[in-house]
Amino acid sequence: MIEKREPDSLMFDGVWVLEPSVLDRLPVAGRPGRLELELRPHLVREKKAFGFVRDMAWFDIGTPNRYLRACLSVARRNILRSLWKVEPVQPTEGQAPVALVLAGPGTSLAASAHFSGDSVLGADCRVESKATVWSSVLWDRVTIVEGSLVRNSVVAEGVSLAEGS
Repeated sequence: MIEKREPDSLMFDGVWVLEPSVLDRLPVAGRPGRLELELRPHLVREKKAFGFVRDMAWFDIGTPNRYLRACLSVARRNILRSLWKVEPVQPTEGQAPVALVLAGPGTSLAASAHFSGDSVLGADCRVESKATVWSSVLWDRVTIVEGSLVRNSVVAEGVSLAEGS
């Protein structure tokens, strides 16, 4: 996602830490509000909001698809790889490298597992024989059973796919 901005403008990216009483300042209690539009301008004007500026990549991860795209983009750019504790997986003998596959510690990949597109696998994952993982993110302790196909997906921690899925 590319966001068009004025050259000197900034965008918010981070975590809000608020005193509960600050939420009372939202215009209408009981209806959803947008902190960045309805609250932040007042706090900045009153010098009660603080932050810092960083020149870094920014990703909107508000939907599963955006989260997936952001994870794969971060993996391709080698951003935070040491914090993820993942290492590139080398293709098995005779296989041409067709994907960037990053795998966490304790992850096991069957020699006949197939990868297409870039993927990130967390710690202690297992991809069994003849399973295919295609442009996906697997959180920790995920099992992709024999013959399964995972495509353009985010698989949550501890999930084990059923046979034939």
